[in-house]
Amino acid sequence: MVACNVPAKLTLADGRVVDGTKFGTVGLPLPGTSIRICDENSGMEIPTGKAGMIKIKGPQVMMGYLNQPEATEKVLLDGWFTKGDIGYLDQDGFLTITGRLSQFSKIVPHLAVEDEIMKVTGIKQQTICVTSVADQNRGERLIVVYSDLGMTPEKVVELLRSSNLSRLWIQASADFIRIEKMPILPSGKLDLNSVKSEVARAVRDNATQTEQDDGSHAVW
Repeated sequence: MVACNVPAKLTLADGRVVDGTKFGTVGLPLPGTSIRICDENSGMEIPTGKAGMIKIKGPQVMMGYLNQPEATEKVLLDGWFTKGDIGYLDQDGFLTITGRLSQFSKIVPHLAVEDEIMKVTGIKQQTICVTSVADQNRGERLIVVYSDLGMTPEKVVELLRSSNLSRLWIQASADFIRIEKMPILPSGKLDLNSVKSEVARAVRDNATQTEQDDGSHAVW
């Protein structure tokens, strides 16, 4: 545990008194805990309010993985632990987590796209998942995996184009893949690795089918 909300008023380091709870955040760092938000590529600390890689330093941070120096080097540097979470600190120091690094395609936050799809369709979170596949023209392409949309992908795309979501983040209806049931881990969370496997299989199947239909290599 690195941060939490509390029901009482708190005095910040600069003397300001603030509410100890901010809805939508995971709270202020625990005593003795430091949090940095860093650029994913450069590792440099970035300004308040901007999302980046969350790094943590404190007594609760492990010394490393037992007998796994290479794995330790990937997540620990000078005592700073990289969780793999993306988030930002506000002007009062409250931490908000916006997603996992694995849920971003370049600078596109998958969760932001998922949130907008849920908003326009009224569906629940665990019936959709936004992920990505390699694309020979654009480098990456966003894919919406779903078990239930409540409407056609074409209608979802139409609604997204009328929303505040950036046009660059809106997929074509052909980039929606339906599966029978979303894979869930024992913890109750979505199994992202299984989702990616489902997408990879769908891409292969689509390419194979297209080649059989017209004898050419498919770009899906």
